[in-house]
Amino acid sequence: MRFVCPDRLWRTTLCALCLSLLSAGWVAAQIEEEELGEPSAPDVESPQDRPSLPEPLLAPAPEIDRRTELEAEAEQAYLEGDLDRASKTYQELATLVEEPSARAGYLVSAAWLTSQQQQVDTAREILIRAVAASPDYEFQAQNYAQEFVDLYYEAKQRYLAEQQTRAGELVRSAIDNLGRGRLDYAKGQLEEALRMAPDNAIALYNLGLVESRAGGSDTAISHFERLLALDARQPGTLARDLRARTLSSLGLLYYEKNFLEDARTHFEEATRVDPSSAGSWNNLGLTLRRLDRESEAMSAFQQAVRLSPEDPSIVSNLASSFIGAEKWLEAVALLSEVTDKNPVDGLSWLNLALAQRGMGNIDGARESLARVLALDPENRNRLASQASTYLAVIEHENDRMFEAAAAARQATELDPESVDAWVYLGLAQLATEDSAGALESFEQAQTLAPTRAEVHNNVGTARMAQSDFEGAKTAFEQALAIRPEFHEAQANLDEAVRRLTAPPPTVVTQSQGRKKKAKPERRRLPKPIGAEFDPVPYTFLGETGALVARIQAGGPANRAGLKKGDVVMSVDGRKIESGQAIIQYIYREAENRDVIFDVLRDGKPKRVRIRIY
Repeated sequence: MRFVCPDRLWRTTLCALCLSLLSAGWVAAQIEEEELGEPSAPDVESPQDRPSLPEPLLAPAPEIDRRTELEAEAEQAYLEGDLDRASKTYQELATLVEEPSARAGYLVSAAWLTSQQQQVDTAREILIRAVAASPDYEFQAQNYAQEFVDLYYEAKQRYLAEQQTRAGELVRSAIDNLGRGRLDYAKGQLEEALRMAPDNAIALYNLGLVESRAGGSDTAISHFERLLALDARQPGTLARDLRARTLSSLGLLYYEKNFLEDARTHFEEATRVDPSSAGSWNNLGLTLRRLDRESEAMSAFQQAVRLSPEDPSIVSNLASSFIGAEKWLEAVALLSEVTDKNPVDGLSWLNLALAQRGMGNIDGARESLARVLALDPENRNRLASQASTYLAVIEHENDRMFEAAAAARQATELDPESVDAWVYLGLAQLATEDSAGALESFEQAQTLAPTRAEVHNNVGTARMAQSDFEGAKTAFEQALAIRPEFHEAQANLDEAVRRLTAPPPTVVTQSQGRKKKAKPERRRLPKPIGAEFDPVPYTFLGETGALVARIQAGGPANRAGLKKGDVVMSVDGRKIESGQAIIQYIYREAENRDVIFDVLRDGKPKRVRIRIY
């Protein structure tokens, strides 16, 4: 009877017991041969006892023929009791196949034959090669004796441990390359480590970092999400710190893609996993701020500062939150402490100046801005240009126009791309009656920021000062095209149209007794009050007025105490029905004097005096 060995011999129903019996039969034949002195001839199969041969294939592949020959040799060696030759033949067969599972099957067969010769160490090494060929090989444990089953799983554990060790070495080297900025080297090493150990969490996390730094945000997200899925499938796979870092990294990637709700969800989960992570609290605060959830953002920043009070960026974020909420005292207290501890922290000095300005400590703000300029004289950190711009704002607000112009010009020299610097230079020039210079500055700002409505409005204002009412009309229309509810631009447009359509005034000379055209009146336009208005939302109750929708920090309205949410009922005793009416009244009637605003705040009447320059 012929012994047949299919491609996946040890994954079929042929079991170890069959081979053991055949092996025992071989021993008996050997004993019989010694007793008789001559081996008996083997049985010969008759043709009708053999299965019919399949149809021959056309042009069979040589490697298939070679596999068939080797399988036949292995079978023959086994039948002859030459287990060593059979094992070596199966190992040679493993080198001829590409399919991992088939290769592993041949090697398992070879290992089993080797183990039958009591060569356990050699059998273990062959099994390690089998696992390496196919780590997910479906080992048929029921076909083997328990000793061999144990040997297989011991070999598998040893292989996986070796792979983890090699993967760990690669990860450590990759982290070193990552620190040196050699992203390509680090990526290759991490990918190789994951081929060795697909569930190596450290390798997967650092590969996500490499992709995010290289700009592959989507790939990085997939790596981090895979890491979380691994932890969900096998809870406890990720240490608490690594899970928190993974969540925070995902949050940052979603934040950068402007998926703010996704970012918030991941940052919140990161703070729950590791409440001691100041970075996660800080990132949560930044996200909440972008979502206009200011009070929650402030709470997150405060927690971050409690955990890391020496981190200047975290402290700066909390200070900015205080400043945005006009909590000047808290901002000044926080930043004064920071600058005392670290007097070379330019960013903290810059924020301190903003807070001092809000409190009305103008001299203190000037001193803080001077510290910033001294710390960053060449604008390498882009702090000096901001400090010069803020100084221009302060001087402009305090009617020191020549000082404002000097500060703004310094800002444009430090950063020619700063739109705000060009705007404040133009405002200062306009206030000093340099309308040509103002127009040039505003047009430069317009080139840098063509979609900012207020810049077009400023261009129109400069053209009005030059009596170029047609050019002013075009600029105001452009401002309104960008922001249709821009009430100040609408009031300016109305005035430009009125000037264009009004007949020029005439005068009579005594000497000639004839009329001649007078030169157009030129007046310095009042500075914006720094507030925007919406219609009152409850006119159905019979109330009219203008709801204060936005307040410009540091503007005249802000300094006078006008608040967002106030309802303006009258200006200088005149009943107000819309925000546009306020702008038109100030434009036509108010210049270099105080204007009285009667408002409702929280249902109670209040009077606010705003100085109009």
